[in-house]
Amino acid sequence: MPSLLIKDLSPATHRQLKEQAKAHHRSMQKEAALLLNNLLGAEPLPAWGQPIRLPNPPSAAELIRDLKSGRK
Repeated sequence: MPSLLIKDLSPATHRQLKEQAKAHHRSMQKEAALLLNNLLGAEPLPAWGQPIRLPNPPSAAELIRDLKSGRK
């Protein structure tokens, strides 16, 4: 995949990108690529770049119970 190096970002822009990437559980590089792709109307990043959210995640107690019972 092609790459791009961005120099001379303002500290505020760098901080904002870092915070946004952290909030979305992505690297700064993936967050910047996603923002640019969305802005320019290009293809989005592959699905593997997105965080996975379970609709009803099990509780810690349920996970422990399943592990103890041998369920995977």
